[in-house]
Amino acid sequence: MKQPNILVIVLDTLRNDFVGPLISRLRSLEFVSYNNVIATSPWTTPSHASIFTGLYPILHGAHETRDRKIIDVRLRKSRDILSSDLSRLGYKTFLLTANPLISPPFGFIGFDYFHMHDYRLPLPLLNEKDLDVLRELKLEHSPKNRIELVKILLRNKKYKLLIKDAANHFLIKLYHPLYIKLHDWPRDKGARKIIHIVDKLLTDNSRDKKFIFINFMEVHEPYLLSQQFSKVHRENLLLNNEIDKDFVETIKCKYKQYSMYVFDKVIELMDILRRRNFFDNSLIIVTSDHGQLLGEYNRVGHGIFLYDELIRVPLLVKYPSLFDVEITESSKYISLAKLRKFILGIANQKLEDDSILYSDIVFAESYGVQDVFRKNLSDIEKMNLAKLEKYRIAVFFNGFKGIFNVSEWRIEDIVSYDGKKIDEDVSNYMKKIAVNFLKRSIKLSGVKLKRRN
Repeated sequence: MKQPNILVIVLDTLRNDFVGPLISRLRSLEFVSYNNVIATSPWTTPSHASIFTGLYPILHGAHETRDRKIIDVRLRKSRDILSSDLSRLGYKTFLLTANPLISPPFGFIGFDYFHMHDYRLPLPLLNEKDLDVLRELKLEHSPKNRIELVKILLRNKKYKLLIKDAANHFLIKLYHPLYIKLHDWPRDKGARKIIHIVDKLLTDNSRDKKFIFINFMEVHEPYLLSQQFSKVHRENLLLNNEIDKDFVETIKCKYKQYSMYVFDKVIELMDILRRRNFFDNSLIIVTSDHGQLLGEYNRVGHGIFLYDELIRVPLLVKYPSLFDVEITESSKYISLAKLRKFILGIANQKLEDDSILYSDIVFAESYGVQDVFRKNLSDIEKMNLAKLEKYRIAVFFNGFKGIFNVSEWRIEDIVSYDGKKIDEDVSNYMKKIAVNFLKRSIKLSGVKLKRRN
């Protein structure tokens, strides 16, 4: 029996409750749809790191802390990861991503071929180093307008950057409208380009087995031409202010539209795979790394929180046609951290059924805020942010979900999905599960935890 090709597609930021139209279309292509699938984190880097390592964030370490935020969160290169595993098994490995965080500089290594199509609007003259300097200056000084930014750059003797930024500001007024029209942005954030590259890659007649990992960003913000979503998200975290209902309805509508668009692109990709004789003897996985809040709980965006809208994700699997894998009907849970073992089991042709995916108990973790905020916050803003800067664990077990606040060492909330009574015994048992998870993880990793109030 031949080793199968392997294709993993992450529809970044796709909520499980929006995936229905794609499920019905992929079932006709013999995909199996799984339930009770839980991401290990409510944002990109830790969740992807769990897919690649098979570990929870506390063990792989690629997660936020009070001192380490989004662009500084990286997967340690010493980690054994899926791409390297498959390389050792003789696979040619390909990473095609629209998300800059899922790239070799952030620890996602082991690929023979890498292509990134940044989902954001391009800045013609500014490189990543320039953007980092600007970000740090803006966070430190909080300029209210461009005139203040110019003064800050002059005071800090960033003359070259000042010239580049001024020229860039002029150019984007001409360039961005043209880019938006030509590339259908923000509805398309790279899917068309990535699919075109896959089509070209599969014209290669070599007999090498391929592992292709794709991250599509169409469902991720921005949903509007302006930066309004980011502004609303950040102000809401700092001020707990009420989010405008019209804005919520607008982004819900856009989210649904962009979901349907990327679903069409997934089907287009499946057609290419069939045309290139890649489809039949391939393991194809379609999933998401996390969801998105669209006004629920008076929040928008993702990260920080462990609501179901953020950590319940879809999982659809098309098994290789030559493999006879028994499908287990189970009400247990599936963690995205199980995908590595599952994929390697298929690659090694050792799986007779899908039971390796299931667990009685699964977890999700949040270590607080992954975004970076300006330094001159008001007392109210500091207080609101401090409430979010806690380490929390979501525990899923036997129809219950508990949120354990590690920083305060208490169960914050319990949800019963099937109407079972929530009493003190349930609360104590959920806390016991969370504490045992921490003890095992600390023993394995050597991580030291400090309770923070």
